[in-house]
Order: sequence, then structure tokens, then C-alpha cells
Amino acid sequence: MTCKPKDKVKTAVMLIILLIAAGVVWIFMRADKENDLDEALTMNSNSERVIFLNKAGWIVAPDPIEQEKITIPSEFNEAYNAYNEIQLQQGFDLTKSAGEEAEIFTYSVLNYPDYPENITANLIFVNDRLVGADITQTIENGFTLPLLQGNIIDLTGKFAGTSAETETETTAPAEVTESVTTTVPEETTSSPLTETASNVSSHR
Repeated sequence: MTCKPKDKVKTAVMLIILLIAAGVVWIFMRADKENDLDEALTMNSNSERVIFLNKAGWIVAPDPIEQEKITIPSEFNEAYNAYNEIQLQQGFDLTKSAGEEAEIFTYSVLNYPDYPENITANLIFVNDRLVGADITQTIENGFTLPLLQGNIIDLTGKFAGTSAETETETTAPAEVTESVTTTVPEETTSSPLTETASNVSSHR
């Protein structure tokens, strides 16, 4: 039994309608995800920043030990490109903020495995929106690693709702078995981004 021309037209029309409907649903889902991401990355207060860090698995001192404004350069040198590789692993990209003024908030991390001191979390903001982050060991030849265990886009649901009213999570990263309580290190150094900015300025 062969399909009549009218049946073929109806089938084609139905397929087109289904494709359009699927496209509309996809657009709305993407818009919702982008809104969730904006909510997760926008922080206007210290409490929101601390809650974000707690949700990322890091127990930190309640107040930043350093706060500094820098200008992200319009053109990246080798050091900036290397640092941005760490950001790309987390779903950030500092090249999108090139030429803009940024503010860095540095917190003392209290639960890094095997290192109870000299570990900081750096949060980089442009207009109150998080554009980059890292974990840094603030000693000579120390390390700099991604702050997030995963991509911020995939973790959006976990980080949404970082208002002061949201219950703080203090779960340590997966490889941490217990938190370490300590005081804020008396001696700290600038974040890698600040040091890189200084190097860029001194070589202009």
C-alpha cells in the first residue's frame, strides 16, 4: 500500500512542526541555563563569596586576606596565556575580559590536603561577576591549580543561590578526608594574576 501525496505532505508538515518545537524548547533550556550561570557567578557580598567557596569544597577564613584591583591586559603574554589555561579547564576565559578592570579577592584556605598553611583561594571578578579562580600555594615554587573540580557550566546547579540566606555547605573536596583548622597565615603573597599583571606592566 503506497502513501497518498496528501499523507506525505501531512507527514512532512508534522516533522517540521516537531523540529520547530524541539528548537524552541532547546532555546528556552539554553536561556534558563545561561540565567542560572549568571546567578551562580554574580556575587555582591563577602558572604556570597564565602558560600561559593564552601560549595566548591573549600573551607576558608571568613574574611579575605587581600583585595586588589587590576586591569586585565588587552593582549596576553605567555604568562597570562598559561594562567588562562587553568581558567579554561574550569569553564572561564579571561580573554573575554581583556582590557577590563578586575577585582581579586584572596581567602586563606583551611582544608587543603596535607597543607594546613600557605594555601589561598583567589576569586577574580569583573563587575561582580566571577571570571576566574584558582588555588595557590603562596611559597617559593608553589603551585597554582583550578579552584573548581569540574566545569562551572556543568556545576551550575550546585552553585546557584549563593545568597547569605542559603545554607552554607562545608564539604571538603573528594580527596580530603577531614578539614584542618588553622589560623590565617601571617605571610601571604599576591595571586598569580596580580604577579603576572605586575610583570606585564614592568615590561611595557
